[in-house]
Amino acid sequence: MEDNDMNMQSREIPIREEQPEPQVKILREQELLITRPSFVKELKWDFVYNGQRVSARMDEAVFRRIVEEGEQFAKGDKMLVDLEETRYWDAELGAYMITKESYKIKDYIKHIKGASDSKLFDEV
Repeated sequence: MEDNDMNMQSREIPIREEQPEPQVKILREQELLITRPSFVKELKWDFVYNGQRVSARMDEAVFRRIVEEGEQFAKGDKMLVDLEETRYWDAELGAYMITKESYKIKDYIKHIKGASDSKLFDEV
């Protein structure tokens, strides 16, 4: 056997550690407080969810349905939705983490209008 062949056979092949699959779950009928709606399909909406600021994309069919129904959302309104939460493995920490890409609205259930300014001051 030539030296060149021997060198090729004796080289160690690096073992690639498998990245665990993301953990995905659907959270049914979750209430999201809208802080920034977006009717540009590619942009995320901003919400408050469980006391945290989060951003989420909408499934294309959900987005199309909301636009076709002519819903008018404003800051302070809420949405009841089925929310997909994806946790990604962080090898450095050795744990699944929620990232800025973790949330997606899978289904829109209903729109809950926020209190109008006049209602806030009429109840004194």
